Amino acid sequence: MKKLALFLGTILLSINSFAQLTINRTITPANGPYTVGDTLTVKYIVDRGINPATTPRYVWLRYQYNNKMLLLLSNTTTFSQGTSVQTYSTEWANYKFTPNTANNLSANSLYGQYLVSPWAFNVNTDWNVGQLALQRTDATINGELATQKFIIKDNVSYTDIHNLILAYAIDATSANISPITTSGDVVSLGSVTGGSSSFKVKVAFPSSYTTINEHNVQLMKLKNDGSGQIDWSQQPIAQAALDASGEATFTTLKIGDSLGVFVAPTMNKAWMNNIVTVSDAYKAFLAISQVDINGNSTYFTYSNLEKKVGLVTKNKSVFSESDSYYLFAHVMGINVDSNAMIPTNTSTSVRWYSGLLNQSWLNGVPTNKVLITSNTQVANAVFAWGGDLNWSHSTDPAVVASNIANNTNVTNSLNKTSFGMMNIKTSSVGDMSPLDYKMEKLY
Repeated sequence: MKKLALFLGTILLSINSFAQLTINRTITPANGPYTVGDTLTVKYIVDRGINPATTPRYVWLRYQYNNKMLLLLSNTTTFSQGTSVQTYSTEWANYKFTPNTANNLSANSLYGQYLVSPWAFNVNTDWNVGQLALQRTDATINGELATQKFIIKDNVSYTDIHNLILAYAIDATSANISPITTSGDVVSLGSVTGGSSSFKVKVAFPSSYTTINEHNVQLMKLKNDGSGQIDWSQQPIAQAALDASGEATFTTLKIGDSLGVFVAPTMNKAWMNNIVTVSDAYKAFLAISQVDINGNSTYFTYSNLEKKVGLVTKNKSVFSESDSYYLFAHVMGINVDSNAMIPTNTSTSVRWYSGLLNQSWLNGVPTNKVLITSNTQVANAVFAWGGDLNWSHSTDPAVVASNIANNTNVTNSLNKTSFGMMNIKTSSVGDMSPLDYKMEKLY
């Protein structure tokens, strides 16, 4: 399977010049006009030729694309050769292949380039390299091999955005197929309209919550490890106060940007004394007391989420009797600041929960990552104060569930992360900018 010497490959090319395998790719829609944010479908086509036709049973292919112009949508690689197949796909970010042109070797000779050793892959932050492999047992491989979907990103020029670079194939007799070629046509989209996006964040909040405009939305950078988690060591990309309808609009983002959406709390407000009340304390009490015959709690409807919201005891990660006790003691006028984080106008630390409106929020595993794919994109966000079990000052999960059931105002995100639930510690008394918050991971 691995590379043979280049001169041997040249001999094979001449011997089998009539049994040629061709691999090309098509892009749909093939003609513009294109707009930033449009989705392109790339199809990889195998032609086993005629007189005589080749009989490929295994095809291995590498391609590359300009990541400043195209964004490959995750989980969109679909293989198209039936069910009696084995498939594999992968990608390497920030690499570009330079074809070998020694001895008049053409860049369109995919197998000839495969035989060259070593392959010339160099670090290039403008390009990504991908690989596809398919093995079939019930028939020869021919026609559409696989499809992928790409989003057009915001850029100045759209010439030479995608090309095939390497390939090899094995036939029904387990022999290498040669030559394998491609047309080598340069893909150009021409003029692409669109550009910077208007990105809006809408926050679901109780109708009685008249202070939503005292909160900020922060657009945060993500970690570089591909986890989709917010990088709290970095300053926000942008931030804006919510208006009275719970909306904030940003106009400096571009199609293809990935970021974390975080609704930040406000602190030291008189109305914070009304967040945790007798109702919240009693709900926590019922959550630890109301059990079935086997001792399993039956009170909470969204158990994972509600247990996290009810967790107010410091230095503890599991909701239990102590949380019920401290909530009850608080509403009875006992100062429990040394043992619990309960929001009041004098709090120096609170637990605050922020994420996107989707099923993950109800599951207690918030998501924060958003991928900008539209010029007029909207992300729907939710939040909760620690201890606010009656949702008087937090997004009611029943509203979230209703929106999900009706498929309205649901934000699809690409990665799950527990970083949406944070411990907020104030560094001073008085109003604070979101930049003053010290973030600590709780879970």
